[in-house]
Amino acid sequence: MEVEAGADLLQHPDASGRHPIPDDLLDDIVRRQIPCACMVQTERYVAWNEAHGIPPMQWLHATKDVNDRRLIDAGARILLTTDAYRSRPELRFTAMAPLLQGDDLLTELGEGHFLWLEAVAERGMRPMDALLAATRNIAEAYGKADELGTVESGKRADLVILDADPLADPRNYRRIADVFKDGARIDRDALPESPWAEIRDAG
Repeated sequence: MEVEAGADLLQHPDASGRHPIPDDLLDDIVRRQIPCACMVQTERYVAWNEAHGIPPMQWLHATKDVNDRRLIDAGARILLTTDAYRSRPELRFTAMAPLLQGDDLLTELGEGHFLWLEAVAERGMRPMDALLAATRNIAEAYGKADELGTVESGKRADLVILDADPLADPRNYRRIADVFKDGARIDRDALPESPWAEIRDAG
């Protein structure tokens, strides 16, 4: 329905319940190159969920994994997506607890995007396509391509500098040497080490 209505972005299109995305719908998504914000999980998470997850999450993620592989194989326009966040610590032990279990959680702020990049590599996404999914594709999908997403004259100088080639190995995205915001180097040693503590201190 959303595709036929002309949606310009699909959020979690891979979460299609018990049944995979129909072939004709998947073909339409790819043909229109509609940006797809997909939480692609690592194979380690998929295996953990199959063995230990609660039943609704088991079939949800099994179907989602099928959809992710098919979207990537078909050349869909994928966006890096993690749903990473910070919330009140007690939520981790109440209503949200069933969703925050297992290995390689994408929702872990500061870790999820690395895991996503490893997960799409496991599913056969080409290294440059993975890089674009984390940069240019997102900027274009949200109408910010005039200022973000690629390194070009006139755009904002928000940069993450690595000391190893991420196209050779997705684990190299963790090899951060420097970070620049609006052209200014960030003193990473001055950043808080415990965001949870910062939230509690703020009340």
